Amino acid sequence: MPLLYLPALQSAAHLPENLHDLVTALRSFAATLLVGAVAWIVVRLVASRIERVAKRARGDEWGPAREQRARTLAILLRNSGRVVVVVVVVIMSMRAFGLDTNPLLAVSGV
Repeated sequence: MPLLYLPALQSAAHLPENLHDLVTALRSFAATLLVGAVAWIVVRLVASRIERVAKRARGDEWGPAREQRARTLAILLRNSGRVVVVVVVVIMSMRAFGLDTNPLLAVSGV
């Protein structure tokens, strides 16, 4: 008898059948979360760097317009980066636990 004996849940959720598979899935999940957190931080750093560079341009004639464009770009990068990171982490986490993500990728057009 497997350590995790949940036949109804195993068929529906593709749970690991033994402790070794569970530990491997959890390690993969933790690595996915770590990479996602690093990517999240990188996106935030790049967006804040864009905003800082734009604030330096206040002194010239086109400074306010450049600052507004840079602020818009930083907001766009931060929000779209956040969505991309979250979606990739969720899909990779699902795959770490053995769920078939090919239908999700096919629907999204990837």
